[in-house]
Amino acid sequence: MRQAEFETHFLPYPASYTSLVDNARVSVLVESLLRMLSRHLGLQVTSSFKGKLNQGIKAREGKAKSATKRKGEDKEAEDDLATAMLEMSAARMRVMVDAAAAQ
Repeated sequence: MRQAEFETHFLPYPASYTSLVDNARVSVLVESLLRMLSRHLGLQVTSSFKGKLNQGIKAREGKAKSATKRKGEDKEAEDDLATAMLEMSAARMRVMVDAAAAQ
């Protein structure tokens, strides 16, 4: 996969469903693809790339926030964990891109 394909087909999109868990999973998968791309091909950080990164992060957060809270302690704890995973994944991706831009 080339960076242009990643930027076009993966980076800017949320999960198909509105659940927090699904969007956290997609975020972690996109993060993993970003790591592999960075490690094997290097990142060419452009304003377009940063824009797509932020677009994807906002799309996943927005879609996950529109999901209704499920009832029950177990479901609430799962949603809290998924929210934390979504936020941490976004933060790691931003740090990775900022580090690549600084090089």
